[in-house]
Amino acid sequence: MTESNSQTPVKPNGDDKSMHEAVHFDAPKPDPGFGWIAFKQYWVEMWTGTLWFFRTHWITVTILTAFVLTWCYYAVLPYDREWLDFYRALGGGKKSTTMDIANFIGDSGDLAQYNIIVTAGLWFFGRWLKKKNWQRVAVATFMSCLLAGLFCNIFRPTLGRPRPSAQVREHLEDRFYGPQTKSHFHGFPSGHTATAFGTAVPVAICIPSVGVPVLAYAGSMAWARMYQEQHHPTDVIVGGFIGTMFGIAGAMTVRRRNRRDGLLPVREFEE
Repeated sequence: MTESNSQTPVKPNGDDKSMHEAVHFDAPKPDPGFGWIAFKQYWVEMWTGTLWFFRTHWITVTILTAFVLTWCYYAVLPYDREWLDFYRALGGGKKSTTMDIANFIGDSGDLAQYNIIVTAGLWFFGRWLKKKNWQRVAVATFMSCLLAGLFCNIFRPTLGRPRPSAQVREHLEDRFYGPQTKSHFHGFPSGHTATAFGTAVPVAICIPSVGVPVLAYAGSMAWARMYQEQHHPTDVIVGGFIGTMFGIAGAMTVRRRNRRDGLLPVREFEE
């Protein structure tokens, strides 16, 4: 009797489609180096990984979002003006050193300043030190920042909450006025805070030694925007939450890719 050398392949347990997606996500690729080719590859990785994160964890994200919005509505929103006045009273008013600091921090939150500086710094230091992790984090911060800012800018014009300064200047009631084109109705949520945390959270998770000061700066951004009377406490809390969610998605993508490349301990890809 002749034995057959062929063996029947064993199918993995679980859903074939989900297994295919997991293997596709973790499939190794050629080393892209440290230049433009690497940036393009990491950009695709971050985009794919961010979509994967929200598709996989959408229930958790939905529950957290509902909790944050409910807490803000009942525990923060009714006291927004009192808390804002309290924060501002601690600093000495408009003509003070505190206001100068708040203006410096708050105005640096534009995309072309703080966020790009952090991204470019991580990228070029990663290239100089030959650290792929740093370059991946750089791309993750950039994508998380852009997505957080875009998300805020979609909702701010449609909700139409006046900024605190506009409420005082134009004697506006603090409520949601619906779709508005004027920027002084774009108070909720805070875009500067969202992009600041979208930039900082991936760094804090993946490179803690660098991430601590970057995260502290993001927190100071929330304080500065309130001190400038550009946002209420509710605005910066929700903006920070949005940036944190996108930042976590970027950080988890970085960690999965680093694990694939052997830069982190190997774990089961079905995690």
